[in-house]
Amino acid sequence: MNPRQIRDAALCHFETLVRIYYIRHGFSFFDSFIGQPLTHLGFIVLNRLKRLVDRTANTTYVDPTDIQELQSTLLLAAKGLNDQGQNIILGLIILHVLTHLMDDDTKTKLGQVIGEIKYVPGCACKHCNKAQDDPTAHKLRSAVPQSRLVMRAESFIDDKDTQTLGSLVTQMKHMDLKYSRVEPDEEEDGELLQLGND
Repeated sequence: MNPRQIRDAALCHFETLVRIYYIRHGFSFFDSFIGQPLTHLGFIVLNRLKRLVDRTANTTYVDPTDIQELQSTLLLAAKGLNDQGQNIILGLIILHVLTHLMDDDTKTKLGQVIGEIKYVPGCACKHCNKAQDDPTAHKLRSAVPQSRLVMRAESFIDDKDTQTLGSLVTQMKHMDLKYSRVEPDEEEDGELLQLGND
């Protein structure tokens, strides 16, 4: 096998794994792992699709099924990023970047698959600039999940001794890690659990 064949086989296997993941798990629930493969797959396929579309613009014959297959894979990656974007804004930001690089035909098909792309606060694209005046568009910012557990950020270089696992165990050995029930906010449904520190 030559390097191009190895690369093509690797991409085929990679795409197959993403499709199996989608069939088995779907994209609607947050998964910190799946965002990176979806991004990687989306940009690889987008570049291949652009090359094929450019060849058709230069009156070179390209099999339409090749374009449809690449569009299908790109739409799968975009759907995954859109669904993950309901839980983490990074998915929507990457989806916006992908969408701006797509040709019009693929954008139309994407609209049929996921509907209208949501407004991303701080994004400077035409879509988001139009949405800034829409009061319903700003609900995304307030719907972004926020952690109830504040994480410390310290430099490992500044104090190496306190950042070791042994030091962490010593610091936390007196903590009570019982779960306590917290009343949910008005906007949230269900029970929220947090670590009690009595």
